[in-house]
Amino acid sequence: MKKRLMQSKTFQDHRALKISKAFSV
Repeated sequence: MKKRLMQSKTFQDHRALKISKAFSV
């Protein structure tokens, strides 16, 4: 469960990075 939660957090961070990148361009 802990691993799954971390994986979900990483996925959200990656998604946020993609969004911020899109806004930057």
